Amino acid sequence: MKKFLLGFLVAIIICGIGYSEMSATSDLKPSSEEEPKLTDGQFLHKGFCINESGAWASYSSQYYSVIPVTSGAELYFKANADGKGEIAVLTDYTEPAAGEKPSFSAAEGFSGVIGIRKGTEVMYTLPSDARFLYVYLRKLSDGTFERTPESLMIDGYDYAKNIVRRQTETTANEGRSPIKLRVMQYNCGVWAMGGDMAITAENLDTKLENYRKMLCKYRPDLIGIEEWKDEITVGEKTVSMNSLVFDPLYPYNADYIYEGSSKGRTIKGKYELTDIYRGSISASEFGGSSNVLYSKAHMVIAGRSVCAVCTAFSPSGHDAGDPDIRAALMPLLLKLLDGEEYAFLIVDLNNGGNGSDVTDIDEGNSLNAIAEANGFKACMGPYLPWTNTWQSQTLGTWKAIDQIYYLNNGKILFDNFAVLAEEMGNLASDHVPVFADFTLL
Repeated sequence: MKKFLLGFLVAIIICGIGYSEMSATSDLKPSSEEEPKLTDGQFLHKGFCINESGAWASYSSQYYSVIPVTSGAELYFKANADGKGEIAVLTDYTEPAAGEKPSFSAAEGFSGVIGIRKGTEVMYTLPSDARFLYVYLRKLSDGTFERTPESLMIDGYDYAKNIVRRQTETTANEGRSPIKLRVMQYNCGVWAMGGDMAITAENLDTKLENYRKMLCKYRPDLIGIEEWKDEITVGEKTVSMNSLVFDPLYPYNADYIYEGSSKGRTIKGKYELTDIYRGSISASEFGGSSNVLYSKAHMVIAGRSVCAVCTAFSPSGHDAGDPDIRAALMPLLLKLLDGEEYAFLIVDLNNGGNGSDVTDIDEGNSLNAIAEANGFKACMGPYLPWTNTWQSQTLGTWKAIDQIYYLNNGKILFDNFAVLAEEMGNLASDHVPVFADFTLL
């Protein structure tokens, strides 16, 4: 059963010092036999679990534990290699009467269940109203608990291992404070000015100046751009987009330009980009006639290797059955980020159907669900309602088609998402830029 975080994580007080896998048994001391464990009878309950809607569901053979916690406690959870972790932070919990379901209230910033992928870890400082921690265990037919975490540490005591962390223990993450990261998605439309305005030699400078002002004001750390190229020629005028817009703010880039076309995919960063790769995924086996081109690169920031893929799907009408094709391609794009610790897919979805009843929001929600099934979370949809980011040059209609996905492994916390529709509409492209702010643990 899929369980995932539903609420904003912006309210979480972020832990500045995290725990990592403990490497030496000399750093640990066993607790006394009286010390509690996660599966002790005082914590263990049977017959229910919290579902993806944040409500109790009946499962007669399944188990969960509820542990008392205190506000401000440091929580470290590492899922085992065979079963993902599922936890919820509660401000109230009442055991069920006979024939009834339990009751609970979610703590601030934790309105649903947090899913932790197999073998990965999360770290939180619990909010001021935290009183209980829910842990789903899922008992198997052989009597073992599949979801028992490898480690569940609360203020130095590990309920999974029944051990206490000594104050002298050192870890890989100690001394590494959380950092902020701002990511931008923008189809800059080198061939269009915005709205129904064609780009001309006269307004080209205005377009690029608007773009540069926006970058200077919002200062994203990592940028994904579509329909981009350096040299732009309009009439007899040729200008360099790098020199007029990006230099010296963003000297690093990973470009993929269509042969003989201006419709590029690029990643730009404040810091040096490495492991740059430019590739494509064929849509032919799914009924499409074009490839999805992408750029991929790493950027190291404060000791963390951040990986990003920038791409754009084919717009509606280019291939028969576009929504089905995009749905088939989505997992393949996310797979490009396998094995990464901090990962982002920055994308022009071009969602919105193929002349059928599929709308941009309907398809956007479907693509978001695919991302969640593959361990990623969307910014628009879950956190900000779908907001228009593109205006048709011919029809004048608006659609919500630009998106940023992030790896939902507990090490990237979502803070904020903004669409600059009022500020940038009709100023620089047929799209408007979108920004997402994150905290990297």
